[in-house]
Amino acid sequence: MVSSARSPSAGSSSRSSSLSRIPNPRRKSKRTNGKIIPEDKIQTNTETDDIAAAFDRLKHSVTQELHAFSSEIGSLTRLNRDSLALPTPPPTPNTDDHPANLTLERAPSSQRDAHRTPKWSRALHRAYGNGKVFVHRESPLTQLLDKVHEVQSIYGAIFVYVVWSLLLRPDVFAHLAPWAFASTLEIALGLWVTMLAAVAGPGYVLFRRKWAGSVLVYTLFQVAMMVAAVWCCLAFKLPPASGLLVMVEEARFAMKLHSFFRAHVNGDPALRLRQIPEDEQSNVLPTDRITGTYGSYLYFLFAPTLLYRPAYPRTRVVRWGRVLQHFVETVLCALFLDVALNRHILPHLPPIPATPIGLGATVLEITSMLSRTMLASMMCFVVGFFAVLHALQNLGAELLRFADRDFYKPWWNCSGFAEFYRTWNGVVHDFIFNHLYMDIMETVSRGGTKKVKPMTASTIAVLIIEFSAVIHEVILGTAFGYFWPLCFTLFGVPGVIFMQIKPKRGAGRMEKWFHNSLLWAMLLLGTGILVTFYTMESHLRYVRDFDRPYSNEIDWNDFFSPMTVQYIGQRIGV
Repeated sequence: MVSSARSPSAGSSSRSSSLSRIPNPRRKSKRTNGKIIPEDKIQTNTETDDIAAAFDRLKHSVTQELHAFSSEIGSLTRLNRDSLALPTPPPTPNTDDHPANLTLERAPSSQRDAHRTPKWSRALHRAYGNGKVFVHRESPLTQLLDKVHEVQSIYGAIFVYVVWSLLLRPDVFAHLAPWAFASTLEIALGLWVTMLAAVAGPGYVLFRRKWAGSVLVYTLFQVAMMVAAVWCCLAFKLPPASGLLVMVEEARFAMKLHSFFRAHVNGDPALRLRQIPEDEQSNVLPTDRITGTYGSYLYFLFAPTLLYRPAYPRTRVVRWGRVLQHFVETVLCALFLDVALNRHILPHLPPIPATPIGLGATVLEITSMLSRTMLASMMCFVVGFFAVLHALQNLGAELLRFADRDFYKPWWNCSGFAEFYRTWNGVVHDFIFNHLYMDIMETVSRGGTKKVKPMTASTIAVLIIEFSAVIHEVILGTAFGYFWPLCFTLFGVPGVIFMQIKPKRGAGRMEKWFHNSLLWAMLLLGTGILVTFYTMESHLRYVRDFDRPYSNEIDWNDFFSPMTVQYIGQRIGV
């Protein structure tokens, strides 16, 4: 064929090029730029170039391996740091279903979206009075226990220690019931049912829309419910557990009713949300645009949140294994608290009756008592946090298929009291931030048209902390049956001062570690004073009233006279 024919010139050129590539053994040098370079130097330069190229390839491969290793370490660090509870964005639900049946499941997404924090929405705040975005996420401790093997081992060791401590005290059940409830559990449950009926019935009918005088009626309703709860606790002389049950539930119902009233005081929030421009509706889920029903209101009364929505992200099934786990955790924590109080705090209290020993000896006695009870008091604080804000809240969330379990943040990594106040109780902090701080800021700024000075914002934050300390003192004083303002004094004075102690922006690891250690030291001292002196006051009153006849009359003089102060005065000899 013509195309396959080769010309003689082409063949000769090919043979000449092939021959030129054959090395000539007689060739000993090479002419370059007019200079003759010996063959051995040419070979040396070639080997040097090969070594340099190989070194560059090795360097490139090592650099790639180091980058991959660094990325893996970074992902593991993000898994174990404060952002453990950050959610995975849920898919869009079917809004044609009933609000109570809406479910939002964890959807697969990229690694970037898996660590994205949902932003606070101003549109939701204008519509519902709160701008939190509810998504599907687990509690930080749940994620740690599910993903970190070392934390699972520590959890198992603590579980064995708690069970062993309870086995060494088989009379814990017989001792806990009289001290905690004293045959008054039915009274506490009756009061709880009454409060629930008041909030679920008249509370929904009166405050689901604004009418003339609704604000005044709402204020009177809240005051009447609190006064009734306080009077019943003091008149029936409920023991600590029953009193705490009534007062904590009264505060919870009051905050839930306020969130519902705040959302509907200006009309249907779903209609109000549709009037807000689309560019302001950041992180607004389809469940937020639904008009609420009475069923959704009842679900809100039992849901582990204080912020009202007509529907929440829901899980599809109830994991009964998790329900059993959280129930066992709650019971064991309650029993362990009784063991810690009776075995590690009560034996170290001063003797009764008081005998004068002088000022110096009294100060030394109190210091020695606190040093021996601090660790047990800190254990009570940590175990109480785990029982109430982790086990109990997750138990209710699992039973109700409530998907957003952001009940707290990793407060144990905080570097200051300001961050600690924001993270250790996320349920209450969300309510305080949205319905107190943001509403006051909106009023001061006249709807965002006026700039608020930093000093004004700080003053508002301090006043809110003081108000919260007062509410805590009312709850504790009513539940324990005496006014002993330690909680208000510690959290309202030193707690506010310590808020100013925090690491600088961009601080290094050692500075953050120092402030975190300082926070733990202050918590150790503060919880030691709180738990020890409240236990001492309860013990003094228990010993005094042991042989006294029962009476329903409220002795206000005795209520406002702490016996611990009288005891210390007797020890000093005053």
